[in-house]
Amino acid sequence: MRSPAGVDPTQTPANRLVFALDYGTTYTGFAWCESTSVTDVFRLEDIKVHQDWPGIDGSSNEVKVPSVISYSPAPDAASQWGNDISPKSETIKWTKLELDPRDKIEELKSILRALDSTKNLDLRAIQKLPGGIPPGTTKDSVEIATEYLARFRKHVMRSLQQGDHINEDAFSRIPIDLVVTIPAVWSESALNRTFRAINDAGFNVKQLPTLRRTFILSEAEATAFYILNHLNESEDMELMVGDCFVVCDAGGGTVDLVSYRIVELEPTFRTEQIGTATGDRCGASFIDLDFQNWLKKKLGPKYYAELAKDSPDEFGAHTVVSSNMRAVINGFETIKKQFGKPNLQDPEYIPLPAGVNFEDDQMKGIQDGELLITRAEIKQLFRPWVDRVIDLIAGQITQVDLQRSMVRTIFLSGGFAESDFLLKEVREFTRLRRIQVDRGPHSWSAVARGAVAKALGRGVEGLTWVRPCPRHFGVITSQAYSAYSHASGDVIVDHVDGRRKAKEQVAWLIRKDDALLSDKPKVITSYFTRTFTLQDRSNFQTTFIALDDKYAPEQYSQVPQNRSVVTAIPYDLSRIPPEQFTQEKHSRTNQRYYTANLEIRVTIDTNVKVSIFFKNTELKTFETSLEA
Repeated sequence: MRSPAGVDPTQTPANRLVFALDYGTTYTGFAWCESTSVTDVFRLEDIKVHQDWPGIDGSSNEVKVPSVISYSPAPDAASQWGNDISPKSETIKWTKLELDPRDKIEELKSILRALDSTKNLDLRAIQKLPGGIPPGTTKDSVEIATEYLARFRKHVMRSLQQGDHINEDAFSRIPIDLVVTIPAVWSESALNRTFRAINDAGFNVKQLPTLRRTFILSEAEATAFYILNHLNESEDMELMVGDCFVVCDAGGGTVDLVSYRIVELEPTFRTEQIGTATGDRCGASFIDLDFQNWLKKKLGPKYYAELAKDSPDEFGAHTVVSSNMRAVINGFETIKKQFGKPNLQDPEYIPLPAGVNFEDDQMKGIQDGELLITRAEIKQLFRPWVDRVIDLIAGQITQVDLQRSMVRTIFLSGGFAESDFLLKEVREFTRLRRIQVDRGPHSWSAVARGAVAKALGRGVEGLTWVRPCPRHFGVITSQAYSAYSHASGDVIVDHVDGRRKAKEQVAWLIRKDDALLSDKPKVITSYFTRTFTLQDRSNFQTTFIALDDKYAPEQYSQVPQNRSVVTAIPYDLSRIPPEQFTQEKHSRTNQRYYTANLEIRVTIDTNVKVSIFFKNTELKTFETSLEA
């Protein structure tokens, strides 16, 4: 990554701006601070949280803005993101969760849900709609996240300069450190997608010329850092060396937990992590999802279709919300926030949107244009997700117990932590253990505040920083031919096994702008096979490609030669005993041949190391530069 002129990225400058981006499933926040010292001394009160957001009814003054975007036309000149979305617009939400499909089963379930949502879809009706297919649904999750974050960035940077918070000269002169928070349990592919979206959204040196480094920090660690340092500064709680705390950052999509022990109070306040951070997808947005499923059963298909007539609940992989459905969900959101408080009515009533004329129906709970929902039904929607949060808390308590320590306090933070019902249930769970449960200070913005605090002073040196991979790296392969995937001109018949294959295809192992972390090399492993006779196993080669271009073609013939470096890596299988190979026969000639399952391992650090293995035997190693 390019560094601003005169700034050494390996050294922390005394005068710098620290930005923190907390991109969440349901809400996104931003905090910042100007640092003038590289010491460990800083004041949490100096950290500023952005609160000036555009809204359809004027600006809003919240510490976060909804992670929602719309591609519908805006007749009222709304900016179509966050709070500033026209009432009749379709919206796309929960995109962050789509950045991390956890496993193949979950991906298949997502495909099945998408197919199910479109099985009764009248495509002729969609074609008659003014916009046809719901706008934005043909984009992938990275594109949608990028466009949301681009609108977010433009607004925040403009507000910082126009509000006299940071003058334009500072942006061109003072080094900037950006801290991006991610869930504690976030896959490598999800990190790649998240980083790509943030980078493409303009959090880069092109839009922020003095950007020094981009750091990543888990949401749980950021929250814990803020809460524990706030306790130390405020002296609201008498702290002792050995005190252990569990911090639970319960957000809209993910819930992340981490435990810490105080190891020193004076002269420097220091803590150490106990065990490992844990987390799961069990945030408040899943209550909303269950509410929509409840709504579908409660109203029946006819009435439910009337609410969602402009679009399905899911289109492709995205969660699309029609204007009518948005109004109902907003009504439920008000009730959800109040659930657990003593003044909640039983039952509660959700206003149905204007223009939806449902007849009164006692069985469906419809009365005078409102939908009835009982306290028992609301509790049923909360129960599985609250129980999962408690399971995660129990796991953290066990980790502390195994260290022969005791948890003193559990701090709940994040949007879900605002729920009185969640707070009450966690307190009931810990009552017999005599563990105190409280909401952390500034619980909704603690992640962003903690990320800034962590990067202030010498704390930044312990953070993991991330940079974009400067080139695509891959290998040329022959693949089993598919008329759907390959060009007919690429077809060959393998003379050894007689199978039809597509020649000279490129398997890209890492792509340009994928995330590279400072604290560990990136290791990518892929597997391929070689077929041969025993007389012809001494002269093989695998072709490795490094490409410095925006796009990475799947066919080698389309790879621009003037922007790529191609290297043949030779290796020999003759020293491997034949019995270690798989013996097979040609389907037509009955000729015997052998198959070797090989591994290619690419390690990216300061350079690129390519190794080819058969089982545990290294056949060849090749090194090349990371940069073009």
